[in-house]
Amino acid sequence: MTSYLGKFNENAGNLNFKQCSNYCFARSVYIRGRDAKGTNVSLLNEDSQYSNYLSPSLRFNNYWSPRGIKKFENFASSLSNDQSYLQQVDNVVDKSWMMFNNNGYIHNYSKYNIEKEDFLTAFSQTEQIIHSYKTLSQ
Repeated sequence: MTSYLGKFNENAGNLNFKQCSNYCFARSVYIRGRDAKGTNVSLLNEDSQYSNYLSPSLRFNNYWSPRGIKKFENFASSLSNDQSYLQQVDNVVDKSWMMFNNNGYIHNYSKYNIEKEDFLTAFSQTEQIIHSYKTLSQ
């Protein structure tokens, strides 16, 4: 099975990595095709890839279907709650802070009763989420 799962699989399908660089809370794998039921997905469920926040029975689910999808005979996809988009979210928060500190667009929001304190609360909550994802591997 070849898959491309965000940053943890930098070699596009090479699952023989030595150290995980993208820890996750949970993952679902969807496999479709004639031989879907026999596909080995155990590499995607190794303890070293997951945080300790969820029990092993809750963190990984796999789904099988003998039907292909569109013109593909075999198809695999993965949905993961992991660190792969952390850098992009962090960049958005940094740019948002810059706009906020320069009063960019604040007047547009105040027309709808959204005040500076609401922005500060949103920044605080988002930065806490970023911090939590950064500490997944600890």
